[in-house]
Order: sequence, then C-alpha cells, then structure tokens
Amino acid sequence: PGEPALSGTAFIAAVELAAGPPADHPVYRFFDVSIPFKLKRDVLTVTGLTANAVSGKLMATSTVEFGIWPVQHESELRWEGVRVEELPTGPQGEHGFSALIRAASTGRARVVGQGGDLDLLAAQGEVTLDDPDFLFLRRLEPTLSGYGLPVPPTHGTGPCRAQLSIADGAIDITGIHGVLQGLTFSGDVRARFDAAISGRIKVTLEPEFLAQSPTLGAGAGLGPIDVPMTVGGSVSAPAIGVDVGR
Repeated sequence: PGEPALSGTAFIAAVELAAGPPADHPVYRFFDVSIPFKLKRDVLTVTGLTANAVSGKLMATSTVEFGIWPVQHESELRWEGVRVEELPTGPQGEHGFSALIRAASTGRARVVGQGGDLDLLAAQGEVTLDDPDFLFLRRLEPTLSGYGLPVPPTHGTGPCRAQLSIADGAIDITGIHGVLQGLTFSGDVRARFDAAISGRIKVTLEPEFLAQSPTLGAGAGLGPIDVPMTVGGSVSAPAIGVDVGR
C-alpha cells in the first residue's frame, strides 16, 4: 500500500489574518475561502486556494514540508481586481494609500519561507495597476503653478507596471512605470516590515505639457523636464513630497 494520505476541501466563510498582534498590525480579511488540500505524513499540498479580499480575488497553490526543520513552505500566488485604496495599512483600519493612488491591482508572486520567521520570507513577482488614478501627483501643483503650469493630470492613460520582491524584512516595488497625458513617472519604493516606507519617484514633464506655460515661453524649444519626488513616512501614513532641492 502507498503512503497514508488525507485529501479534501475546506470551506471557510471568513478569515482574519495579521502579521502580529492585531493591536499593532493591520488585519486582512478574506471571505468565501476554499482550500483544496492533500496531506501526507510530511507534506501538505494546497492545490488551488481561492478567496475574496479587498474587492478582488486571491488564488494560490502551496506546499508545506513538515519533515524539515524549520518547516519549509513555497507558494505561487495570483491576485486580480484587488483595490489598492482599500488595502488596510494600520491596526485601526487605516487605508494609507487611499489619498495617493486608486487602482485595481493584478499580479503574481512566488513566495518561499521557513517557519513563521518573516525575516526569512522571500518572493519575486510582478504587479499591474489597471485604470489607475495617481492622486499623489497633485503634490506637484504648488511647484508647477510657479511656472504657469496647470494642475497635472492624475488619471493614467494605460496600466502601471512594476516588479515585486521580498527579502531581508522588506517589500521592494521596483521599475515602476506610469503614463499619463503629457507626463510619465518612474521609481522604486521600499516598505519594511516595521512599516517604514521610503523611495524616490521621477516625474518627467513632456513638451506637450510644458507648452501650456506662458512663463516658459509656451514650451518653445524645451525638451522633457524631470521633477524628483520623495517617498517617506510609514505605510499607514505615507508622505510624498517634491524634492525642490534637486
């Protein structure tokens, strides 16, 4: 006879998860969770988890090996339609991104780890923001108005794409690229597991946008102009500013 095994599907109406005590960490809520699984003596395999969360859907396959210490786990995650502005970012139900960006997030990531140690968690993947509204670009208004330029547009003309990685207790979102009418932006952002956030964004004003300025001579002869922005603060209270010193 083969090795004993148990298989089936677990259904859970609602699950709440946090990376630590809920009094100190944001709580993520998942609904209509379905977990098809197969359990052998040393290995648990989840063959097609599905759940609803943050107005979107999460899908995953996972393997957990109990015969190794510390326990090893590996997952392939996919998500679609997750609303960035609805992501919980603090223990009091804060939504720190809601004033900065609105978009539906789709992506995938391969995640590996050992036991429950977050410092040993690693991941590689990619993320796409569909129908994005980059509200943080409004922070440019005081700087641009000094040159006779209008309030910059915030609604993207196409998806915004980036690479996602996790290592050494931090989430890195790199190679960010967004396109709007008359300008583009690129940058990198890091969010540490202690909630600190940092990064830089370069906004490139294209000649068609600069042409709206009488101060700049209607943009005559001007090429693209880069405006640096900084990202700081915490995940629950991110701060984005214009680096006027550069």
